[in-house]
Amino acid sequence: MTRSRKAFTLVELLVVIAIIGIIMSMLLPAIQAARHSAWKLQCSNKLKQLAIATKGHEASKGRLPGAMEVVGGKRASWVVPLFPYVGEQQLNDRWTDPTVTQATANTHYIKLFICTARPGLDTSVASNSYIANIGFGPRGSDPSPFGPAATATAPTSSYDYWVARRKANGPFVDRYTARANGWKIAKTLITVSSTDFRDGTSNTILFSENLAAGQWHVTGLPTGMVWLYANESGVPVNSGYETQAVLAPSAVPAVARINGNKMTLASVTAPEHARPSSMHSGGVNVAFADGSVHFLNEKIVYHVYQSLLTLHDRHSDMPYRLYVLNGNDFEQ
Repeated sequence: MTRSRKAFTLVELLVVIAIIGIIMSMLLPAIQAARHSAWKLQCSNKLKQLAIATKGHEASKGRLPGAMEVVGGKRASWVVPLFPYVGEQQLNDRWTDPTVTQATANTHYIKLFICTARPGLDTSVASNSYIANIGFGPRGSDPSPFGPAATATAPTSSYDYWVARRKANGPFVDRYTARANGWKIAKTLITVSSTDFRDGTSNTILFSENLAAGQWHVTGLPTGMVWLYANESGVPVNSGYETQAVLAPSAVPAVARINGNKMTLASVTAPEHARPSSMHSGGVNVAFADGSVHFLNEKIVYHVYQSLLTLHDRHSDMPYRLYVLNGNDFEQ
């Protein structure tokens, strides 16, 4: 009479465990890839919402939001004027109320402005994952007259801060006219609308991801990306539209490239740092002025990046301002 066996032997159990381990090791990369793909899609959808909201703002106000504006007597970034168009009417009411202080209005976490793939964001404050295209970012080290333009504190009759930030150089321009906290005084309030996108709304970036973006209420570089007066070696240099001079550009700093130093850069503190970055492999999601979202290759050459940020290349301060953008340039 044979006795039936009711348990695994130790060897059999170890074999089963080993097989499960092998299967899990095979599935884990696929699971992780699927998770990152989902994060990338979520981020893309949020950027699309921002682009559509910008269109809504233009339809209502006849212009794009400013990189910096006054809302309810408070200095605000481009995020605040978009509140009515992204379902944040309560926050909009708070900001437009002149009796509400800046500090009180600034404390809110908004899910729309958080990229799931960006780790470690504080949900108790106004955290942000996205930046707007604020155009040319002059540096003190740039050739004259660009260098002095970076520190101009009032309008001049020559090239200054406000000439650098004109609409040909980028879509989100400063619209803050009062002297306060060191900010400049505009000659006039610049209005940017879709008719100013002379290179095409499908060729101009509005928004991008950024791993070092500041809180959404902070104005300036923490919520904006810029292009520098820099270029690759051997790329032609044209005479400037405003300067009418051929000025030698600097080499492109590594940190200023898309995803440059993304794992070590904790905050945007200088024009070189204000560039797109993400945790996605190989590039970043960006929203264009026509409402489309593309995955921008981090290896694009710098004059293509500059061209994608300017509204009218030929009237801009790009070193290679006569470059004609090819539709395949940013889908390499």
